[in-house]
Amino acid sequence: MKKILIKSGFTVLMGILLTSYLMGQQTGSFKDPRDGKVYKTVKIGEQTWFAENLAYKINPDPSGQEYDPAHVEKFGRLYIWEDALDACPAGWHLPSKEEFETLLQNVGGEGKEAYEQLIPGGGSGFSVLMGGWRNNNGADGNIGNYANFWSTSEAGPGRVWTLTVYGYGEKAVLYPSYLEYAYKTTHGEYFGFCVRCLKDD
Repeated sequence: MKKILIKSGFTVLMGILLTSYLMGQQTGSFKDPRDGKVYKTVKIGEQTWFAENLAYKINPDPSGQEYDPAHVEKFGRLYIWEDALDACPAGWHLPSKEEFETLLQNVGGEGKEAYEQLIPGGGSGFSVLMGGWRNNNGADGNIGNYANFWSTSEAGPGRVWTLTVYGYGEKAVLYPSYLEYAYKTTHGEYFGFCVRCLKDD
């Protein structure tokens, strides 16, 4: 019993220290000179991130379907990988898998703890919104349930590493892996996913 109490106390202490660390992060803003849109920014560890999804229109949507302006205002745009590689403004870049790994380390590591820190109000300031994805026919899917962020790192033929944040709401299921968590996965390149820009070193 004593060991359990010590372990529980240590877990609580680490949670308090992590939250205190994250709450002290520097916030700011950046005005994209290409279209004048202003983005919130946040410094997490030594990295400075957009605290919003990129919304810059660099090409017509490959599906030929235009976005609802209200969707863009809230969730930003969903980019195919080839467009995502060059979507960020000068001085910023699409992160690599390793840079996403650093982000996850700074918010408690992969899993539920990272999820709780990355969502709005979670303490990190990253403020993930579940913008879902867009397929190559222009159909949006899983808005409110998923957020997927491109990296520059390929994971094999036709596949790219992404940071994926799951949020299944109030569903209750009997399946051990069906949790709310953030982790890296791979997806086919033809999907439209979100972009978060990382400041150059």
